[in-house]
Amino acid sequence: MMVRISHLVTEKLDEDSSYKLLGEGSFGQVYKAKRKGQPVAVKILKNLDNPRKVQAFEREVQTLRYVVLFN
Repeated sequence: MMVRISHLVTEKLDEDSSYKLLGEGSFGQVYKAKRKGQPVAVKILKNLDNPRKVQAFEREVQTLRYVVLFN
C-alpha cells in the first residue's frame, strides 16, 4: 500500500516499517508502523486548511501525551 508520509515522520520510524491501515476518522487515517521495534500509530491528517480542525487535533495530541506519561 502506498502511503504519503512526511519525511520528518518517516525518519523517526524503523526503515522496515510497513504501513497497515488501522482506521479512519474526522482528522484523517491512522496506520500501524514500527519505531525502535515497537508498534506505533501514525495519523495522516486531512483538511489542514481548517484552523479549528488543527486546534482540535493539537488538543487530542496533548491529551494522548498526558495519558501516555501518567499510565
